[in-house]
Amino acid sequence: MVAGLGCGALGGAVVGALSLIGDEGFPLASALFHGGVFGCLVGVVVGGVTGAVAGALAAPLTRTRPRAARAALVVTCGALVGWAGWFTWPPQAWASRAAVSIGVGAAAAAVAWALGPWCLAPRTGASSTR
Repeated sequence: MVAGLGCGALGGAVVGALSLIGDEGFPLASALFHGGVFGCLVGVVVGGVTGAVAGALAAPLTRTRPRAARAALVVTCGALVGWAGWFTWPPQAWASRAAVSIGVGAAAAAVAWALGPWCLAPRTGASSTR
């Protein structure tokens, strides 16, 4: 979930700013600020929920099947972020929404793959303090 929050904030800020650049009534600085802030907030929510759901699905597989756990993490993150991208991107042409949805889903899957070993590592160590 922590990785989802961080990546969601960064990715949301970038996508939010890009969605407003070139819009009428939004100069560059305003598009970067307003799109970045709103995108960051949406990204934190989507990234946090995605991280929690993907982690909950992948965690039971971590000890017995680590590759399956990593695959579950990647597929869940990519699907949920792609789905959120479809609904949060401004309604334009269908092809534009599909491209953004596939792009953000693929980026989320790549981040989940890269962070998979860290995300799925046990956090409670078996430290014996006597």
